[in-house]
Amino acid sequence: MASGVIKVVIKEIGSAIKGEFNLHKNLRKDMEKMKVTLESVEAVLSEAERRSITDEPTRLWLKRLKDALYEISDMLDDFEADSSNLLEGVVKKFKMPNKMKEMQERLQKISEDHTKYSVPAETRRDKQPVPDIRETPVNAEETDPIGRTDDKQKIMGRLSKSIAENTTFLSIWGFGGIGKTTLARLVYKDPQFKEYSKAWVYVSEKLDLKKIGNSIISQLSEKEEQSKIDELKIIHDRLEKLLAGNKKILIILDDLWEKRPSELEKLKVMLKQAEGSKVMVVVTTREESTAKEIGSVDSYCLAPLTDEMCRDIIKQKCNFEARPYKERLEPIGKGIAKKCGGVPLAAQSLGHMLKSKPYDVWDSTVAERSYAREDATLFTMHDLMHDLARSVMADEFYLKGPNCRYACLTDCTKPLKSSTTSPAKIKALHIVDHPADCLEENQFHPDAYSQAKHLRVLVLDVSPYSLRELPDSIGKLKQLRYLSVPNISGRMDLRCIAQLTKLNYLNLCGSTHLTGLPKSISEMKGIRSKAGLGVFMQWNNDDNKRGIFIEATSMADSPLQAEAHALELAAQVAQAMDVQEPKFLTDNQVLAEAASKRNPVKFPGHWTIRPHLHRYIQFTEGADARIFKITRENNRIAHNRAQDAYNGRSVGSYSAA
Repeated sequence: MASGVIKVVIKEIGSAIKGEFNLHKNLRKDMEKMKVTLESVEAVLSEAERRSITDEPTRLWLKRLKDALYEISDMLDDFEADSSNLLEGVVKKFKMPNKMKEMQERLQKISEDHTKYSVPAETRRDKQPVPDIRETPVNAEETDPIGRTDDKQKIMGRLSKSIAENTTFLSIWGFGGIGKTTLARLVYKDPQFKEYSKAWVYVSEKLDLKKIGNSIISQLSEKEEQSKIDELKIIHDRLEKLLAGNKKILIILDDLWEKRPSELEKLKVMLKQAEGSKVMVVVTTREESTAKEIGSVDSYCLAPLTDEMCRDIIKQKCNFEARPYKERLEPIGKGIAKKCGGVPLAAQSLGHMLKSKPYDVWDSTVAERSYAREDATLFTMHDLMHDLARSVMADEFYLKGPNCRYACLTDCTKPLKSSTTSPAKIKALHIVDHPADCLEENQFHPDAYSQAKHLRVLVLDVSPYSLRELPDSIGKLKQLRYLSVPNISGRMDLRCIAQLTKLNYLNLCGSTHLTGLPKSISEMKGIRSKAGLGVFMQWNNDDNKRGIFIEATSMADSPLQAEAHALELAAQVAQAMDVQEPKFLTDNQVLAEAASKRNPVKFPGHWTIRPHLHRYIQFTEGADARIFKITRENNRIAHNRAQDAYNGRSVGSYSAA
């Protein structure tokens, strides 16, 4: 969506203004002016994207804006890229001010055009509101959700333990799309509550006690009629009669956003009138603070699914078993599942979208998601329907169109410009060649990708017969972040790889004559590599100090991500050993602060460690865990274990008096 792209472009311009590019004084002023314009546009994007769901002119305005944003990003890439030709560099700097002026005028026109589609504030309240797409009916038919059986059993167990209370409040919390409503629906339909009177209320962002009260009254009353009581006192009195009297009642409050303790207390008071009855209230929310404030028993943090579970969901929704060429789609499906980030809503949406789509669309989806990982804010969906986003982006997948940005080619013997009218605009490219027996050796065309100068993702899925060596021209793709060139059969000169200073993923699997990587590759800041994980655990046992060393390896984007993975591993071991009040030590300040907040949605520390924090919270839930920041010197045992793990040396346990 445009809101994701504009954040990235504003960040790029900000980097240029701060001096990361060598700018002329007047050019810096032009960039500052453009940044102000973009920030003004960003302020109205939320309302525009909401209206675009039903309004075609607004959707067109957003498309024009996004096209302009992409061109600004490409312009900055061109200016930033090093030029080996002195004359070319001078010409580039000479043309930049004129390009900036043209883009600023274009942006200004787009900004002014927005007023044609905006709704005056005084008339906005009379308009029919756009339906809240987050609201899900309790009777929605669906197959058994994948990966949530254990979560449901844990929820049922907590509810069963609260027999002594008249009214029990249990909260399920986690970020949007993680499956809170689905889990609540499983609880609602469980046979254990067959004899219960039940009510399901969708709360939403605004806490409306009258709406909630009237909905519960309507659902619990013997006569099936709508309750429209306007006075809160009368609602309280009516609920008191309905909830009391030796009854069994289950109430689901779905999607509660309210954070103010005073308002949450009012909600609890309204439902705590079950004299002599057994009332279970299950609440779903995104905020841990809300979950703890309203809960009377321990809240439940819902963790992301595994990649395998997301893959199974995609298969289920796209009717995978009935599709032809399953063996070709299987590895692509695994790649798509990894991009879901453990979010079942993303897996479901992708599965539905891919149900009737051919191989090349599956392939381009992997490229799209890979590019989306360049920045956490780019194309973030949250609870928006993915199919809507796909329809908005349809022209970005059309090879013959002027705005193609994601492409899959099946002929590597031709130049890229013969397949698309806009090669310079392509951001992600996947090239799949013909079967090996149809190609002669070295038929890979030298311009099969080189004209896509703003390429971020390149996958050369070609046979060893058509590509025997890594083309030097890859080194000219200065904006490349993701490169996959497996199964090269000849000897390779990899010095061109070191020219890709922004690369953060490299796949050369199956290349039989790979002798090593150039030393200069170590200077590439973005490359993801193996990291050693070291965990040292210590406790007292019969007046003796006992401890264990744990070593493991993991792929990590940064030392912070490796530290977060180690913390998750330590928490999992502590849970398995039933350690009460565990204390975790880390020498990373960001990780210590984020873990102590126990709210990775609001305080993630960094977006790359949010999944690890979610699992850490789940493993330590109810254990009164604490985490402390210590110095690297005091953390030397775990640090040494990590070094041993990285170098493949074995470690063990120890015993000391």
